Formats: sequence, structure tokens, C-alpha cells
Amino acid sequence: MPQLKLKYLVSCILFVLFFQEITAQVYPIKESITKPATCLELNGKTPFKKGEPYKVELIYYNTTIDTVVVENRKGFVFNLNKNAFYTIKISREGYLPKLVSIDTHIPDSRYNKGLYKFEFSTDLFDNSVKSEATEFPIAIIAYNKKAREFNYNERYTSNIKAEIKADITNP
Repeated sequence: MPQLKLKYLVSCILFVLFFQEITAQVYPIKESITKPATCLELNGKTPFKKGEPYKVELIYYNTTIDTVVVENRKGFVFNLNKNAFYTIKISREGYLPKLVSIDTHIPDSRYNKGLYKFEFSTDLFDNSVKSEATEFPIAIIAYNKKAREFNYNERYTSNIKAEIKADITNP
């Protein structure tokens, strides 16, 4: 009789372990199929022709995760994951670095709608520009629910540019 209880106990334990193994594998597989990690392809460039190359850093939560050195008029591309905050830092010798902020949070209903794309071009300010506004991102890119695409916040960018222009004309 005790041997029968031991077999029953071992069978129950094996069943629980087997059941746990099956359920532990189902969720991650379903998550990766229904909600792809990459949601935005970001393409950018500057109008520089020749001379010193410029450097582009992809920053994820205050940590640089990728750096690209770009020569001539060639651009750069980063594939960004959903539901995160990124910063692009563009710099070149003799110029002030420029920041672009990206928020990749998208509604759950948009996860399986394909890869979004956003393109931009920007120039840099030379070192003679003295404005505290240059320490802030020049643009904030985020998903626009009405347009169902990624756009930059035009009002924010206009305000930053106006502040820099005011500082340049009134030193």
C-alpha cells in the first residue's frame, strides 16, 4: 500500500511539472508572433556634402546602443522596437550636437499593421550659436492616432526653432 501512494505521488509531481512546461512555452511563442518587436524604421540624413563625417548615436534610455559614422550625403537607418523611448544624437566637429526624441508607443490594435517608416533631414548649428534651447531635442517623433502614422510634433519644433533664432538675433 505505501508503494502505491509513492507511485501516485510521483505521478502527480510529474504531471504538474509536465503541465508547467507546456504552459510556460505557449505564451512567449504567441507573444512574438502576434506582436513583433520592431515597429519603426527611422531614416535620416543631413545636407553635408564633403568634409568631416558626422556621427549618429542611437540612445535607448540614456545608453548608447548603436553608433553610425556617415560620410558625404549618405543617410542612416535605425529599426526601433515598439513601446520604448529613443534619442538620436547627431554630431559633427565644429557644430553643436542635435537631438531628436522618438516615442515608439503604439496602440495594441496597430501591432500587426506592418513596419512604420519615418524619414527626416536636419542640419546642425555651428558652435557660434549660444542658446540653451540647443540642449533640448529639436523634434519629438511619436505615433499620431488620427493620422495612423508616426509624425513629429510641429508646435514643439517651431517653438524650439523660434527660441534658437531669437537667441541668434539677440545675443
